[in-house]
Amino acid sequence: MSLNQFAKDPYNPETLNALGLYYEQSGRHKEALKCYQRALDINPEHLDALTNKAKTLETLNYLESAIETYGKAIKIKPHDAMLHNRIGLLYKRVGLLPQALDAFKRAISLSPHESRYHVDLGNLLHEEGLVDEAIACYRAALYYNVYSCEAHNNLAIALKDNHRLQEAFTHFEIALAICPDSADIHWNYALALLLGGRYLEGFREHEWRWFKEDYRHFRRDLDCPLWDGSATGDTILVYGEQGLGDVIHFIRYARPLKEMGFKVSLQCHRELKALFSRADFIDEVFCLDDPLPSFHYHCPLMSLPYLFKTTLETVPSEVPYIRADAADIKKWASEISNNGRLKVGLTWAGSKEHRNDRNRSMHLGYFEPLLRKVNANFYSLQKGEASVEAQAYSNLIDFTDNISDFADTAAIISLLDLVITVDTAVAHLAGAMGKEVWILLPYSPDWRWMLQRTDSPWYPTARLFRQPQRGDWHSVIDEVIVQCSRLS
Repeated sequence: MSLNQFAKDPYNPETLNALGLYYEQSGRHKEALKCYQRALDINPEHLDALTNKAKTLETLNYLESAIETYGKAIKIKPHDAMLHNRIGLLYKRVGLLPQALDAFKRAISLSPHESRYHVDLGNLLHEEGLVDEAIACYRAALYYNVYSCEAHNNLAIALKDNHRLQEAFTHFEIALAICPDSADIHWNYALALLLGGRYLEGFREHEWRWFKEDYRHFRRDLDCPLWDGSATGDTILVYGEQGLGDVIHFIRYARPLKEMGFKVSLQCHRELKALFSRADFIDEVFCLDDPLPSFHYHCPLMSLPYLFKTTLETVPSEVPYIRADAADIKKWASEISNNGRLKVGLTWAGSKEHRNDRNRSMHLGYFEPLLRKVNANFYSLQKGEASVEAQAYSNLIDFTDNISDFADTAAIISLLDLVITVDTAVAHLAGAMGKEVWILLPYSPDWRWMLQRTDSPWYPTARLFRQPQRGDWHSVIDEVIVQCSRLS
């Protein structure tokens, strides 16, 4: 479509639709939208203009308007499977899950041989915790297209979440044979290998994270080379990539760097700066937004297990590698009761930004039987939005408003007998301090907790309590009550 052609016939819906596509291809989405709308003003049932308008609205993130427009297209062509699938994807994005489910099922009923539709339905079911049903969808997708990398990858993830690791490995390997350069598949394969304790292979695959589109912003643009594990005896900057817990977990690898003769600097979240500033194996700590001096080398913390060729047998598990400051302990000592009862810290929720937070976090209400039945002093260690839940329980001591950073949290933990927590940064902090910590895990846990076992190769003082089936926190708390009663 040229502008000259448009000038000859500016009131033809076909011409307007074609001009919209021309604008769309050049990235001028709002101009395209105007063209589609002008075509629809002339002919409200112009199906191509409706479909193209919906796609453009979706591109511009006007999702509700896109849904409405797809709905109009479906009324004109109700047996178009693609339209039902597209509106299903939008329903899912805006959180209208029952409508998404109906739309995906309708698309499959109209075009059962289309592998893509089975994958999309499987993804929705998987995210809603219906893993067996999702597995069936992915297998159906592969029945119609055995070469679908996405179907093999997603099936492998679902099998991993159902603890069927060997089957998962098989489908990851098939997916990588078909799509060897897919960073997302390598990443997911890494998580499965690590969950299975195959650390040497898993950490190698984990390096593919740097090629994932959603991971590129974690890169540091520094004027020094990335450390490859060989050089020693200069200055090196190590830095956190993701959450607070990951930094606490992997900072243990700064010690062997120090022992190799490096002057070790750390760049981390502001909440961790005071805590790590006192570590004897770190020379200097910077916040993520601080200006940095020059270094000889740099290295992300989560690459260090790979560079040190960590295996399950060689995990650096010596604790404590983090200690609370004596002045901080003295400041908090008066807040912790010395009435002879067991002193227990509780954390029940992590950051909502975590990709698996819906499964790993719980509501404080699940702890109510523990608070009621066990003779102990309970202290909230919970920060963030979930901390307000503590106000409803008079037998849970809460002074978290006065906790300014993890140095304060570490001081409080040092004064307790036991920490009971879901999989969040507090679990890592207590484990890194060598404090007895009970970690409550969802049925599909993070890779570092592996499967079945009740102990951790990373934290010798940790005890793991696992959901016996998906979503079953009640059984976890029942077992915690039994074990806690033996201590109190």
